[in-house]
Amino acid sequence: MRENEESLDWAKRFEAIGRAQARYLWVVLVVTLFYFALQYAPTQSVTVPIVDLKLNSDVVLAAGGPALSLLLIALVGTLMEWGATAERAFGPSWRDHTERYDLYPTIFDFAHYTVRTKSRVLDVVAYFLFYPTFLLVALFEAAALLAWLLFNQAPARWLLLAVGIAFWLWAARMILVSVWWERLKRVPKMWNAASKRAG
Repeated sequence: MRENEESLDWAKRFEAIGRAQARYLWVVLVVTLFYFALQYAPTQSVTVPIVDLKLNSDVVLAAGGPALSLLLIALVGTLMEWGATAERAFGPSWRDHTERYDLYPTIFDFAHYTVRTKSRVLDVVAYFLFYPTFLLVALFEAAALLAWLLFNQAPARWLLLAVGIAFWLWAARMILVSVWWERLKRVPKMWNAASKRAG
């Protein structure tokens, strides 16, 4: 009985992490696009809707590298904890049943569903195309924002650079090791599974 209660608790946590992951994904997407556009905007100020607050665009850009890097850390954290919680809730073969358990599929999950084929090559390409590539693009955007901060004047420039570089290095390590490397290690297993489906 106690084991079933624990499994149910882990299943609830899995669901909560799935919701958080979907939210962070959208936030990172919007923030990445916002900062990319702001770097090329001719305006000198940004207006916060509802309160009609005008902010200097250089101040907003200065905060971009640290803010985006921190959001990337949080998003990768949800990806890592989602897998760890899935294993606790559903057992070691959780990867075979993730679609059944995932109540909050993201835009990348739905995009991945469109390329389900018997082609091993397409399976592997899709496995890297969505989450890993998106995280890498956002990481490069955070680096571009930090480079902008290095060569431009802004309030608290050196503090923001120090914090931003620390966050960026942490995010880069997580994306390269916890996402890309872990996925690369799974490619042979995926390749074999695709072969069995095709055969």
